[in-house]
Amino acid sequence: MQELKKQYETNVFGVLKVTNAVLPYMRARRSGTIVIIGSRSAWRVVPGLGNYCSSKAAVHALGECLAAELKQFDIRVLIVAPGVFLTEGIYRHPVFKDNMIQDYNGLRENNERWINGIKGGDSTADPSKAMDVLVDVVRGEGVANGRDMPLYLVLGEDAAQDLRNTGANMSRVLDEWEDVTRSVHTPACTTRKEDTES
Repeated sequence: MQELKKQYETNVFGVLKVTNAVLPYMRARRSGTIVIIGSRSAWRVVPGLGNYCSSKAAVHALGECLAAELKQFDIRVLIVAPGVFLTEGIYRHPVFKDNMIQDYNGLRENNERWINGIKGGDSTADPSKAMDVLVDVVRGEGVANGRDMPLYLVLGEDAAQDLRNTGANMSRVLDEWEDVTRSVHTPACTTRKEDTES
C-alpha cells in the first residue's frame, strides 16, 4: 500500500497539483494547453507493475474529463501515451523487493529480465524525437501542420500496437456478450432507446 501511495502521489496527485496551479491563469486568458504524460501501460498492463499501470490509467481518465470540462475556456488537453523509451528513469527504479512473496518469484524474475533488457538498449524509441513531435503537436507545426490536435498522442510502435490490441479485444468482448449487455434493460427502456435511435 505504501508503494501504491508513493506511485499515485507522483503520477496522479502530482499531475493534479501542477494542473490546478496553472488553471486559474489559463481560465482567465481563455487559452492554454495542458500536456499530461500518460503511458501505453494504461492499455497494456504488465503483471507485477499494477501500481504504475493503474496510475497511468487514472491520469488518462482525468485528462479526458479535463478536456471536456475545459473546452468551454478554449483550453486544450493533450494526453501523451508513450511506449518504451530508453530514459534515465528506467535506471533509477529497481524492481520492488521489500515484500518478497515467494509465489511471485517467477513473475519478479521475468520483470527484472524485461527491465534489464530495456536498460541494455532493446528500445529503439528516441526520447529526443518524441519531444520534438510533442512540441510540433502543441504548436501545430512540423509533423502536426494542418492537423487538429488529438486528445491522445500515441508515441512508439509498441504503444500503437498495444492500443490496437486493446481496442480489438474490447470490440470482440462487446460482440460476444452483446446479448448479455442488452439483457439488463427492461422492455420499456429498450423500446424508448430504439425509438430514440430511429
